[in-house]
Amino acid sequence: ICTHSRRVQLVDGAIVGDELECPKHNGRFRLADGSPSRQPVTEGLATYEVQIDADRIRVRSVPNQASGSTPA
Repeated sequence: ICTHSRRVQLVDGAIVGDELECPKHNGRFRLADGSPSRQPVTEGLATYEVQIDADRIRVRSVPNQASGSTPA
């Protein structure tokens, strides 16, 4: 869910370089840490540690600590 509108599913967004772009207002989040990188987004996304081990993908259930809240 986009942190700007809180109603838009980011699954419909686009990957642009190393960022995820919201399909509604085109705000962007950095994939590495969830921090906002283009307005109107000002609040970061929660990110989760992921490990790929052979044919298994493991996602830690506790989110990483939130990143900064101001777009660069």
